[in-house]
Amino acid sequence: MKSEAHDTSGLSLVRKGSHLTTSNRGMALALALDKANMLAVLSHGRYEPLKAGVHGAALGIAAVCTAYNFAAWVARRQRHSWINATLYSALTAWEYHHVRHHLDCRVVWTGGHVDDQRVA
Repeated sequence: MKSEAHDTSGLSLVRKGSHLTTSNRGMALALALDKANMLAVLSHGRYEPLKAGVHGAALGIAAVCTAYNFAAWVARRQRHSWINATLYSALTAWEYHHVRHHLDCRVVWTGGHVDDQRVA
C-alpha cells in the first residue's frame, strides 16, 4: 500500500490523508524551498535590462492592440471595440510604467571591482 498521493509532476510534498489541499500544495512547496534557491532573475536589481525587454515587448503588443481596436471602433462604431481600446490603452500605460521602473532601477553588484563612475 502506497502512502503518498499520486502526482505526475514529481513535486508532491503531500501524503495521502494530509490536511493540505491542491491549492495549498504550491504554498507547501514554496515554503520548503530555501530562499537561496530562488531564481536570480526574480531578485531586485538583477537582470533589469532583460525584465525591461520583456515588459517592452508586452508594451509593443498592447500599443498595437490599442491602435487596432481604436481604428475598428472608428470604422464600425462597435461598443466592444471601444472597450477593448480602452483596456489596451490602460495596459499600455501599465507596461510603460514597468519598463521605466526596470530601466531606472539601480544595478546590484554581486562582486568584483566597482568603479566610482559605475555606481549610480
